[in-house]
Amino acid sequence: MWCNCKNKVIAGCDSGDASYAYHAAMGAQNYFDEMTEIIGTKKFDLMKDFDAKNLPAFKDAFLHAMDEYLKVYEKINLSPKIFKTFDEVYQQYMKKINT
Repeated sequence: MWCNCKNKVIAGCDSGDASYAYHAAMGAQNYFDEMTEIIGTKKFDLMKDFDAKNLPAFKDAFLHAMDEYLKVYEKINLSPKIFKTFDEVYQQYMKKINT
């Protein structure tokens, strides 16, 4: 979720594509809402900051929310997997499929 939604929102905001940024952010919002409902995580309202005419401000607010959500992971000693290249991701998941 982190990479998928985060990178899409960044790409949408950086390219000025408000529709893409909005839809990607809604994907993250739906995930956050589901986690709040299922396991009781803190409620996040990403979309309150969405402004199609000010995507840089939305990007900043979104990234701040993502940093806050990372604290949920830290609280339960769970670290997100970080890959610097697509090849690293591919090798990790293909290794699991082929074993």
